[in-house]
Amino acid sequence: MTAIDDVMVYGSPGLGTGHDFVDSSLDKLTIATGHANEMTAHDDPVAHMNRFGWSPGYMSEFTHLDTDATTTADGVARQGATGHSEYPRSGDNGELRTSGYNTAVVIAGLADVPGLLVPGNSAVETGGIDLLNQLTELGR
Repeated sequence: MTAIDDVMVYGSPGLGTGHDFVDSSLDKLTIATGHANEMTAHDDPVAHMNRFGWSPGYMSEFTHLDTDATTTADGVARQGATGHSEYPRSGDNGELRTSGYNTAVVIAGLADVPGLLVPGNSAVETGGIDLLNQLTELGR
């Protein structure tokens, strides 16, 4: 038994206490399978740093949730989040962004309700490849 039912992280540079890439750090959280969620927005350099172990965006043990623009199950058009600072901010339309909506679903304890969470991609697909390409271009 733990005091935490679910965990939600976004833009995380890692969950460990150092550069331990062998240990995924998820074991230390004592969170039940399926209750660890993460979001990695496009163009978020912090989420790709892996400064404190692997970023959750690169870990298969986490459920990857979307940060892109979409219309959610409640029929509301949500703006996407990019970079490191837009995850918790409301969109220009005054509504939660997709990342804020996903966070609210988890906090409300509704993550197990089918169709509410907006699934997403791993950090590799939401910018890791772009980041590597940019570094390659700088090296030329």
